[in-house]
Amino acid sequence: MVCLLASAIMLAASAANLDIYWIDVEGGGATLLVTPARETILIDSGENKAHHAARMHDAVRSAGLNRIDHHIVTHWHADHYGGTYALSKLLPIRNYYAGTPFPDRVDDDPQFSVLMPLFKKANRGKPRILAPGDVIPLRQVSGYPEVRVRVIGGNRRQIAARSGGPSNLACGAPVVAPRFDDGENAMSLVLMIEYGKFRFLNAGDVTWHIEERLACPADLIGKVDLFQVTHHGLDRSNNPHLIRSIQPLVAVVNNGPQKGSEPNTMRTLLGAKEPAVVWALYANLKTGPDLNPPAQRIANPAGTPGGRGLRASVQPGGTFTVQIGDDGHKEEYR
Repeated sequence: MVCLLASAIMLAASAANLDIYWIDVEGGGATLLVTPARETILIDSGENKAHHAARMHDAVRSAGLNRIDHHIVTHWHADHYGGTYALSKLLPIRNYYAGTPFPDRVDDDPQFSVLMPLFKKANRGKPRILAPGDVIPLRQVSGYPEVRVRVIGGNRRQIAARSGGPSNLACGAPVVAPRFDDGENAMSLVLMIEYGKFRFLNAGDVTWHIEERLACPADLIGKVDLFQVTHHGLDRSNNPHLIRSIQPLVAVVNNGPQKGSEPNTMRTLLGAKEPAVVWALYANLKTGPDLNPPAQRIANPAGTPGGRGLRASVQPGGTFTVQIGDDGHKEEYR
Protein backbone atom coordinates (compact mmCIF):
# COMPACT_ATOMS: atom_id res chain seq x y z
CA MET A 1 0.00 0.00 0.00
CA VAL A 2 2.83 2.40 0.89
CA CYS A 3 4.61 1.66 -2.40
CA LEU A 4 1.39 2.16 -4.35
CA LEU A 5 0.74 5.48 -2.63
CA ALA A 6 4.28 6.69 -3.29
CA SER A 7 3.94 5.72 -6.96
CA ALA A 8 0.65 7.61 -7.22
CA ILE A 9 2.22 10.73 -5.69
CA MET A 10 5.18 10.56 -8.11
CA LEU A 11 2.82 10.11 -11.08
CA ALA A 12 0.72 13.10 -10.02
CA ALA A 13 3.84 15.27 -9.66
CA SER A 14 5.10 14.21 -13.09
CA ALA A 15 1.70 14.84 -14.70
CA ALA A 16 1.85 18.46 -13.49
CA ASN A 17 4.98 19.08 -15.59
CA LEU A 18 5.39 20.36 -19.12
CA ASP A 19 7.77 17.92 -20.83
CA ILE A 20 9.84 18.82 -23.89
CA TYR A 21 11.65 16.21 -26.01
CA TRP A 22 14.29 17.02 -28.63
CA ILE A 23 14.27 13.93 -30.83
CA ASP A 24 17.41 12.98 -32.73
CA VAL A 25 16.61 13.41 -36.41
CA GLU A 26 20.26 13.98 -37.30
CA GLY A 27 20.22 17.71 -37.84
CA GLY A 28 16.56 18.22 -38.70
CA GLY A 29 13.83 19.45 -36.42
CA ALA A 30 11.48 17.38 -34.23
CA THR A 31 10.46 18.81 -30.87
CA LEU A 32 7.70 17.13 -28.88
CA LEU A 33 5.77 18.85 -26.07
CA VAL A 34 3.61 16.95 -23.58
CA THR A 35 1.38 19.22 -21.50
CA PRO A 36 0.01 18.63 -18.00
CA ALA A 37 -3.35 17.86 -19.68
CA ARG A 38 -1.53 15.08 -21.57
CA GLU A 39 -1.86 16.76 -24.96
CA THR A 40 0.98 16.25 -27.43
CA ILE A 41 2.35 18.99 -29.66
CA LEU A 42 4.93 18.03 -32.29
CA ILE A 43 6.88 20.91 -33.81
CA ASP A 44 8.40 19.66 -37.09
CA SER A 45 8.97 16.03 -38.02
CA GLY A 46 12.51 15.37 -39.26
CA GLU A 47 13.24 13.83 -42.64
CA ASN A 48 11.49 11.17 -44.70
CA LYS A 49 13.35 8.32 -43.00
CA ALA A 50 11.80 5.33 -41.28
CA HIS A 51 14.03 5.63 -38.24
CA HIS A 52 13.12 9.30 -37.80
CA ALA A 53 9.42 8.38 -37.66
CA ALA A 54 10.23 5.50 -35.32
CA ARG A 55 12.11 7.80 -32.93
CA MET A 56 9.21 10.28 -32.82
CA HIS A 57 6.80 7.41 -32.25
CA ASP A 58 8.99 6.06 -29.44
CA ALA A 59 9.09 9.48 -27.74
CA VAL A 60 5.29 9.70 -27.75
CA ARG A 61 4.98 6.15 -26.41
CA SER A 62 7.59 6.80 -23.71
CA ALA A 63 5.29 9.56 -22.44
CA GLY A 64 2.51 6.96 -22.15
CA LEU A 65 0.54 8.37 -25.10
CA ASN A 66 -0.46 7.15 -28.55
CA ARG A 67 -1.31 10.18 -30.67
CA ILE A 68 -0.23 13.65 -31.82
CA ASP A 69 -2.87 16.21 -30.91
CA HIS A 70 -1.23 19.18 -32.65
CA HIS A 71 1.44 19.01 -35.37
CA ILE A 72 3.07 22.33 -36.28
CA VAL A 73 5.37 22.66 -39.31
CA THR A 74 7.58 25.74 -38.98
CA HIS A 75 8.42 25.87 -42.71
CA TRP A 76 8.46 23.73 -45.86
CA HIS A 77 11.93 22.21 -45.86
CA ALA A 78 12.35 18.43 -46.01
CA ASP A 79 14.18 18.18 -42.66
CA HIS A 80 11.21 19.79 -40.91
CA TYR A 81 8.15 18.12 -42.46
CA GLY A 82 9.55 15.10 -44.31
CA GLY A 83 8.74 12.54 -41.60
CA THR A 84 5.07 13.44 -41.22
CA TYR A 85 3.64 10.84 -43.60
CA ALA A 86 5.61 7.93 -42.13
CA LEU A 87 4.70 9.06 -38.61
CA SER A 88 1.00 9.26 -39.53
CA LYS A 89 1.16 5.53 -40.33
CA LEU A 90 2.37 4.78 -36.79
CA LEU A 91 -0.07 6.93 -34.80
CA PRO A 92 -2.96 9.35 -35.47
CA ILE A 93 -2.24 13.06 -35.99
CA ARG A 94 -5.33 15.09 -35.16
CA ASN A 95 -4.58 18.71 -36.08
CA TYR A 96 -2.10 20.26 -38.52
CA TYR A 97 -0.73 23.81 -38.52
CA ALA A 98 1.71 25.75 -40.73
CA GLY A 99 2.81 29.33 -41.24
CA THR A 100 2.02 29.41 -44.97
CA PRO A 101 -0.28 27.44 -47.31
CA PHE A 102 1.14 24.59 -49.35
CA PRO A 103 3.66 26.18 -51.76
CA ASP A 104 3.85 25.18 -55.42
CA ARG A 105 7.59 24.69 -55.11
CA VAL A 106 10.55 25.35 -52.82
CA ASP A 107 13.60 26.11 -54.91
CA ASP A 108 16.24 24.92 -52.42
CA ASP A 109 14.45 21.68 -51.49
CA PRO A 110 15.01 18.96 -54.14
CA GLN A 111 12.71 16.53 -52.26
CA PHE A 112 9.74 18.88 -52.33
CA SER A 113 7.94 17.35 -55.33
CA VAL A 114 8.02 13.90 -53.68
CA LEU A 115 7.30 14.88 -50.09
CA MET A 116 4.55 17.46 -50.51
CA PRO A 117 2.04 14.95 -51.96
CA LEU A 118 2.81 12.66 -49.01
CA PHE A 119 2.25 15.48 -46.52
CA LYS A 120 -1.07 16.35 -48.19
CA LYS A 121 -2.07 12.69 -48.02
CA ALA A 122 -1.26 12.53 -44.31
CA ASN A 123 -3.07 15.81 -43.67
CA ARG A 124 -6.18 14.93 -45.71
CA GLY A 125 -6.84 18.59 -46.33
CA LYS A 126 -5.31 21.94 -45.55
CA PRO A 127 -3.47 22.74 -42.31
CA ARG A 128 -4.64 25.69 -40.28
CA ILE A 129 -2.50 28.68 -41.24
CA LEU A 130 -1.00 30.48 -38.25
CA ALA A 131 -0.30 34.21 -38.12
CA PRO A 132 1.56 36.38 -35.59
CA GLY A 133 -0.56 36.73 -32.47
CA ASP A 134 -2.35 33.37 -32.85
CA VAL A 135 -2.50 30.96 -29.91
CA ILE A 136 -2.92 27.18 -30.33
CA PRO A 137 -6.08 26.04 -28.47
CA LEU A 138 -5.00 23.71 -25.65
CA ARG A 139 -6.73 21.95 -22.78
CA GLN A 140 -5.74 23.25 -19.35
CA VAL A 141 -5.61 21.61 -15.91
CA SER A 142 -7.40 23.35 -13.07
CA GLY A 143 -5.04 24.44 -10.32
CA TYR A 144 -1.94 24.58 -12.55
CA PRO A 145 -0.49 27.44 -14.63
CA GLU A 146 -1.75 27.93 -18.17
CA VAL A 147 0.19 26.35 -21.04
CA ARG A 148 0.31 28.54 -24.14
CA VAL A 149 1.82 28.09 -27.59
CA ARG A 150 1.84 31.57 -29.06
CA VAL A 151 2.93 32.68 -32.55
CA ILE A 152 5.44 35.56 -32.40
CA GLY A 153 6.29 35.59 -36.11
CA GLY A 154 5.83 33.80 -39.42
CA ASN A 155 5.72 34.39 -43.17
CA ARG A 156 8.23 37.26 -42.70
CA ARG A 157 5.84 39.08 -40.33
CA GLN A 158 5.99 39.66 -36.58
CA ILE A 159 3.69 40.70 -33.74
CA ALA A 160 3.34 44.46 -33.30
CA ALA A 161 5.62 46.32 -30.94
CA ARG A 162 4.04 47.82 -27.82
CA SER A 163 3.03 51.40 -28.53
CA GLY A 164 5.43 53.88 -26.95
CA GLY A 165 7.77 51.13 -25.78
CA PRO A 166 11.49 51.88 -25.38
CA SER A 167 14.14 51.03 -27.94
CA ASN A 168 16.11 47.86 -27.26
CA LEU A 169 19.46 48.73 -25.68
CA ALA A 170 20.88 45.39 -26.83
CA CYS A 171 20.78 46.49 -30.47
CA GLY A 172 23.40 49.18 -30.95
CA ALA A 173 24.99 49.33 -34.40
CA PRO A 174 23.60 46.98 -37.05
CA VAL A 175 25.41 43.67 -37.38
CA VAL A 176 26.19 42.34 -40.83
CA ALA A 177 24.72 38.95 -41.68
CA PRO A 178 27.23 36.34 -42.86
CA ARG A 179 24.80 35.32 -45.58
CA PHE A 180 21.48 36.83 -46.63
CA ASP A 181 18.69 34.25 -46.82
CA ASP A 182 15.25 35.40 -47.92
CA GLY A 183 14.03 31.98 -49.02
CA GLU A 184 11.90 29.41 -47.22
CA ASN A 185 13.89 29.64 -43.97
CA ALA A 186 12.89 33.28 -43.58
CA MET A 187 9.22 32.18 -43.64
CA SER A 188 9.63 30.07 -40.48
CA LEU A 189 7.18 30.28 -37.63
CA VAL A 190 8.53 31.77 -34.41
CA LEU A 191 6.84 30.13 -31.43
CA MET A 192 6.78 31.03 -27.75
CA ILE A 193 5.82 28.19 -25.40
CA GLU A 194 4.84 29.33 -21.92
CA TYR A 195 3.97 27.44 -18.76
CA GLY A 196 3.16 30.03 -16.13
CA LYS A 197 6.27 32.20 -15.93
CA PHE A 198 8.47 29.70 -17.82
CA ARG A 199 9.23 30.71 -21.43
CA PHE A 200 10.68 28.58 -24.26
CA LEU A 201 11.49 30.02 -27.70
CA ASN A 202 11.49 27.87 -30.86
CA ALA A 203 12.04 29.87 -34.05
CA GLY A 204 12.53 27.03 -36.55
CA ASP A 205 15.13 28.07 -39.12
CA VAL A 206 14.29 31.78 -39.21
CA THR A 207 17.20 33.81 -40.56
CA TRP A 208 19.39 36.69 -39.45
CA HIS A 209 17.43 39.62 -40.92
CA ILE A 210 14.11 38.33 -39.55
CA GLU A 211 15.73 37.90 -36.12
CA GLU A 212 16.84 41.53 -36.36
CA ARG A 213 13.19 42.59 -36.74
CA LEU A 214 12.27 40.54 -33.66
CA ALA A 215 14.87 42.35 -31.55
CA CYS A 216 15.41 45.80 -33.08
CA PRO A 217 14.51 48.56 -32.64
CA ALA A 218 11.91 47.13 -30.20
CA ASP A 219 12.36 43.87 -28.32
CA LEU A 220 9.31 41.81 -29.33
CA ILE A 221 10.20 38.72 -27.28
CA GLY A 222 11.89 39.55 -23.96
CA LYS A 223 13.95 37.18 -21.85
CA VAL A 224 13.45 33.42 -22.11
CA ASP A 225 14.41 30.54 -19.86
CA LEU A 226 14.98 28.01 -22.64
CA PHE A 227 16.04 28.60 -26.26
CA GLN A 228 16.06 26.07 -29.07
CA VAL A 229 19.03 27.48 -30.94
CA THR A 230 17.75 28.71 -34.29
CA HIS A 231 18.49 26.87 -37.54
CA HIS A 232 20.39 24.03 -35.81
CA GLY A 233 23.05 26.52 -34.73
CA LEU A 234 24.01 27.68 -38.24
CA ASP A 235 25.80 31.03 -38.51
CA ARG A 236 23.39 32.40 -41.11
CA SER A 237 20.94 32.63 -38.18
CA ASN A 238 21.42 33.44 -34.47
CA ASN A 239 21.79 37.18 -34.78
CA PRO A 240 23.69 38.47 -31.71
CA HIS A 241 21.08 41.20 -31.18
CA LEU A 242 18.37 38.59 -30.71
CA ILE A 243 20.44 36.38 -28.39
CA ARG A 244 21.50 39.36 -26.28
CA SER A 245 17.84 40.36 -26.03
CA ILE A 246 16.39 37.00 -25.02
CA GLN A 247 19.30 36.19 -22.63
CA PRO A 248 18.51 32.46 -22.44
CA LEU A 249 19.37 30.61 -19.27
CA VAL A 250 19.65 27.32 -21.20
CA ALA A 251 20.11 26.74 -24.95
CA VAL A 252 19.57 23.44 -26.78
CA VAL A 253 21.07 22.80 -30.23
CA ASN A 254 19.14 20.27 -32.37
CA ASN A 255 22.13 19.64 -34.61
CA GLY A 256 23.62 16.68 -36.45
CA PRO A 257 27.08 15.11 -36.51
CA GLN A 258 28.05 17.24 -39.52
CA LYS A 259 25.46 20.02 -39.30
CA GLY A 260 24.99 22.98 -36.99
CA SER A 261 26.74 24.35 -33.88
CA GLU A 262 28.81 26.62 -36.11
CA PRO A 263 31.55 28.81 -34.60
CA ASN A 264 29.96 32.28 -34.64
CA THR A 265 26.72 31.01 -33.14
CA MET A 266 28.54 29.17 -30.36
CA ARG A 267 30.73 32.21 -29.65
CA THR A 268 27.61 34.37 -29.35
CA LEU A 269 25.95 31.95 -26.93
CA LEU A 270 29.04 31.33 -24.82
CA GLY A 271 30.42 34.87 -24.97
CA ALA A 272 27.32 36.70 -23.79
CA LYS A 273 27.41 38.81 -20.63
CA GLU A 274 25.43 36.01 -18.98
CA PRO A 275 26.32 32.99 -21.17
CA ALA A 276 23.74 30.30 -21.73
CA VAL A 277 24.21 26.76 -20.51
CA VAL A 278 24.40 24.89 -23.84
CA TRP A 279 23.25 21.33 -24.52
CA ALA A 280 23.49 19.65 -27.94
CA LEU A 281 22.40 16.48 -29.65
CA TYR A 282 25.89 16.10 -31.19
CA ALA A 283 29.35 17.61 -30.96
CA ASN A 284 30.36 19.39 -34.15
CA LEU A 285 33.78 18.03 -35.06
CA LYS A 286 34.53 21.04 -37.26
CA THR A 287 33.72 23.59 -34.55
CA GLY A 288 36.33 22.34 -32.10
CA PRO A 289 36.21 21.36 -28.42
CA ASP A 290 36.33 24.92 -27.05
CA LEU A 291 33.05 25.82 -28.79
CA ASN A 292 31.14 22.62 -28.06
CA PRO A 293 29.30 21.93 -24.80
CA PRO A 294 31.12 19.75 -22.27
CA ALA A 295 30.78 16.03 -22.94
CA GLN A 296 28.18 15.48 -20.22
CA ARG A 297 25.77 17.84 -22.04
CA ILE A 298 26.07 16.15 -25.46
CA ALA A 299 23.46 13.48 -26.11
CA ASN A 300 25.43 11.58 -28.78
CA PRO A 301 29.22 11.87 -28.27
CA ALA A 302 31.57 11.22 -31.18
CA GLY A 303 31.89 7.53 -31.98
CA THR A 304 28.46 6.56 -30.67
CA PRO A 305 25.69 5.39 -33.02
CA GLY A 306 23.32 8.28 -32.30
CA GLY A 307 19.62 8.12 -31.55
CA ARG A 308 19.60 9.62 -28.06
CA GLY A 309 17.60 12.78 -27.51
CA LEU A 310 17.37 15.49 -24.88
CA ARG A 311 14.48 16.08 -22.53
CA ALA A 312 13.37 19.05 -20.38
CA SER A 313 10.77 18.79 -17.66
CA VAL A 314 9.22 22.01 -16.36
CA GLN A 315 7.53 22.13 -12.96
CA PRO A 316 4.52 24.38 -12.30
CA GLY A 317 6.68 26.83 -10.36
CA GLY A 318 9.10 27.28 -13.29
CA THR A 319 12.02 25.15 -12.08
CA PHE A 320 13.10 22.81 -14.87
CA THR A 321 15.55 20.03 -15.58
CA VAL A 322 17.39 19.08 -18.77
CA GLN A 323 18.49 15.48 -19.22
CA ILE A 324 20.00 13.17 -21.81
CA GLY A 325 17.42 10.54 -22.69
CA ASP A 326 15.43 9.06 -19.82
CA ASP A 327 18.35 8.14 -17.60
CA GLY A 328 21.41 10.17 -18.64
CA HIS A 329 23.14 13.22 -17.16
CA LYS A 330 20.63 15.64 -15.63
CA GLU A 331 20.79 19.23 -14.38
CA GLU A 332 18.23 21.47 -12.67
CA TYR A 333 17.67 25.17 -13.33
CA ARG A 334 15.60 27.75 -11.49
